[in-house]
Amino acid sequence: MILKSQLPPNRKLLAVQLENPQPNNKPTGKSKSIWLLIPLVAVLAVVARAMMETERVESQKVACITIERRLSTALLLYGQDHDGCLPMGDYSLGSNKWRTWVDLLHSYLAQDEKLFCPLLPMTDVKESTHGYPMPSSYTLNERFFGKFSTGPYPIDNLEIPAQTAMIVEGGPFKSKPAVGAILYGDLYTQPERHNTPHDGKLNVAAADGHVVTLKPPAKIIDHDVLYGRLAGTIFNWNAGYPNGHTAGPPHE
Repeated sequence: MILKSQLPPNRKLLAVQLENPQPNNKPTGKSKSIWLLIPLVAVLAVVARAMMETERVESQKVACITIERRLSTALLLYGQDHDGCLPMGDYSLGSNKWRTWVDLLHSYLAQDEKLFCPLLPMTDVKESTHGYPMPSSYTLNERFFGKFSTGPYPIDNLEIPAQTAMIVEGGPFKSKPAVGAILYGDLYTQPERHNTPHDGKLNVAAADGHVVTLKPPAKIIDHDVLYGRLAGTIFNWNAGYPNGHTAGPPHE
């Protein structure tokens, strides 16, 4: 038997290594799989958060559409009870009290129904002219009262209601968030009055009651303020045509 002390130096080192093997630092197949899973889990977490945010934004848009559809239905029911006429924007009750078109719809809506887009909170926002609390984040098309006559324009006389804006999202003024408007005039000459909270889009209820989500164009040329196109297939009035004259191209 050869003792370790009798071995040559190089053999002694080999003998020591054999008696005291070094730990194997190379990852096993199982540990390799774990390390590969870590970046995959991180990517899935990012995707999940993005999907949750998309679902949240979409649910808020749907909630807004639902509210606007209820308002449009209430307006049409009001019109049926008032010879086809929609209410005026507001009027004074005296003693600095005002009644708005939204107030006149309460008998057609659920009690204490919220009439604000979830993305357009109106807490402490006042009406820009008279200073009363804003009853809603939605605006009524001002052309239904006092534009074509001294009083209301009967909605039944409207020739193309499906392409006529009736309710347009408003909200706090962009430049003055403490005030808002209850009437819709024009999206392009009064852009500060109308927010586009749904990823650059806004919801609009047409005069036949249906609601669409529209993305306003970035640039408008030769826009007709009274009749012109709001966005998509919806116009400020009567699909872009003057009352009783629907021949030829519409006023853009």
